[in-house]
Amino acid sequence: MFKEEVRFLSGPVGKLELQVTAHSLVPIVGIFCHPHPLHEGTLHNKVVSTVVKAWYGLGLSTIRFNFRGVGQSEGAYNEGIGETADLKAVAEWAIKQYPGHQLWLGGFSFGSGIAFQVAKQGIAEHLLLVAPPVHHMDFGHIEKMPKHTDCAVIQGEQDEVVPYEQVRQWANQANARHPIQFWKIPDTGHFFHGQLLELRDLVVAACPLIQQVE
Repeated sequence: MFKEEVRFLSGPVGKLELQVTAHSLVPIVGIFCHPHPLHEGTLHNKVVSTVVKAWYGLGLSTIRFNFRGVGQSEGAYNEGIGETADLKAVAEWAIKQYPGHQLWLGGFSFGSGIAFQVAKQGIAEHLLLVAPPVHHMDFGHIEKMPKHTDCAVIQGEQDEVVPYEQVRQWANQANARHPIQFWKIPDTGHFFHGQLLELRDLVVAACPLIQQVE
């Protein structure tokens, strides 16, 4: 049964609020980041919930957390710079909390941009980008992504916030420098209304170790 525990850790500017699970099926812990804090993004976002439950169903331990200034996390929004530091702190905590585990990172919209920046530092085996806002966040220099980091993108074809064509073009261009799986969901907007089951299935399909944990 999927059951999370609320935890707090000391972040760069105060405590950070986490919801975590511990699973014994596979030695992997996945951290998934929520959308923009100034646009009602929280760890309770339904896309975030869908992804962490899909990962848990595959046997992963999971972490979702509130960026600074959201929920019970202290501090205030910091233009993505502070939020990147928040994710680094959570990742460092996870590596200590789950010794011997692989680390997976991901995020939805704004959160995917934060996960992308941290994944370039070489700590993740898998990176999942859901509706990455390539039109206004930094998704450059993917060649700095370590070769061992598997990268997957899931994008709604009718996304009204993040232009589908721009994401597709970015993925095609980036693929020449680092392999990327690109998955689209037809007739789907930014928030995946009515398409959460399809999203869940693609999260599973994009998983690099799915054959080993079935």
